[in-house]
Amino acid sequence: MVFIPYEVKFKNDIINLLAEIWGGSYERNQLRFENKYEKNPYDKNIYAILALVNNKVVGFRGFVPTRWQCNKEEIWILLVAEAIVNKNYRRKGIFKGMTLKAIEFLQGSKFMYFLNLSANLKSARGNLQLGWREFETKTYHRFTNGFSLIMWRLGFSPPRRIVNEDVKVCKDITIKELNNSLFYTNQSGKITLTNKSEYYNYKRLRYNDYLFFKYYEDKRLVAYVTVDDRYKNSIIVDFEYEDPKYMRIILSVLKSYYYVISVWDISIENLGIKETYLSRFLRFLERKKTPFLYRPIKELHSDIEEAKFIDSHNLDLKNLYAE
Repeated sequence: MVFIPYEVKFKNDIINLLAEIWGGSYERNQLRFENKYEKNPYDKNIYAILALVNNKVVGFRGFVPTRWQCNKEEIWILLVAEAIVNKNYRRKGIFKGMTLKAIEFLQGSKFMYFLNLSANLKSARGNLQLGWREFETKTYHRFTNGFSLIMWRLGFSPPRRIVNEDVKVCKDITIKELNNSLFYTNQSGKITLTNKSEYYNYKRLRYNDYLFFKYYEDKRLVAYVTVDDRYKNSIIVDFEYEDPKYMRIILSVLKSYYYVISVWDISIENLGIKETYLSRFLRFLERKKTPFLYRPIKELHSDIEEAKFIDSHNLDLKNLYAE
């Protein structure tokens, strides 16, 4: 058993292995692999570890490079993506071996942290044993009411009503709008993803189901909310605003457009969103709550630097960045 960094000659074997979790045809999975790992807007290198037995790929652990900024400081973070071991080679320490090789391989690189936004309970336990640290628990706030929840559970299509003519719904957003320097959520002190417009285009290579709800005041964009429209219960993946009151206006429209709107609690904790008994109850019913995990790649950072990173008030974390 050997563990090596990604090599392109093993690409076909990797795609065949990923079919165990992706399903579908080879051609579909090839396109998905290339869009995700070869067309990243931040870094064209592929960051992954392979496990080989007799020169055959039996394990793959991939990472997605992202560049963030805080004031003028640049922070490179690897998002944890797919991890797969051939079913005939599981329970042999391969997951652990690939993880340790990744940590070893990335020493001296530009990357400061691993960030895992999609761990399940089993992988979270394994990561915690390998030095990952928990900084939040993934829970959801649900915007809904009793009637809407029943309609959603019965499978009725969303009403899709626009109750405010100043809110426009479209399938795209311009670079100029995304780079609006007036948006307060990119304020000094926030750790934010850079080149968001490029990242949107990158995500669209795999998903083309975003709707943008834009609010205009005097013909000027002052807030937007991005929704993943693949499901009957919409998921808020991103938002920006000049003032929280504009967010509340868009949310009022979303409540008339969908029966259920979901968003990570960590994304909205600073917006003053009021809890309801129903939203609290729905959170209580969530099963298998999993943590957000991070791990320093280099043990060279001060406690102050690390505390700044893991403070969810500083990290501009939204569903947009989940892989």
